[in-house]
Amino acid sequence: PIFVEKDDLYVALLSKNGRFLVVSIKEVRRLAGGGLGTILIGLDDDDKIKQVVPFGESGLAVSGIYRRRQTTDILDLNQLETYIGKRARKGRALDVRIKDFVLSRPSADEDESE
Repeated sequence: PIFVEKDDLYVALLSKNGRFLVVSIKEVRRLAGGGLGTILIGLDDDDKIKQVVPFGESGLAVSGIYRRRQTTDILDLNQLETYIGKRARKGRALDVRIKDFVLSRPSADEDESE
């Protein structure tokens, strides 16, 4: 299970093969009885989901190493617009300068620094 805050509007999905998709949180239903689940992102046979991160208007934090330094970039909704799609689609490669990145909600400190 993934913790979703009240102000979360989207869910970011990243596969091990680097496919990235952002879907509206309204497309993801909560199954009270468990069930078999919901297809969030279309995956090839050799691919798996690597990260699932719900986020809101503050955007999405992308953290990792860039030029041998720990770096965090905040992607706002305008920058993420090209990745927003319908649930169960394949997505596309995320074009960021950071390699081997980790997705997260921006912290309060990161929000203020932008």
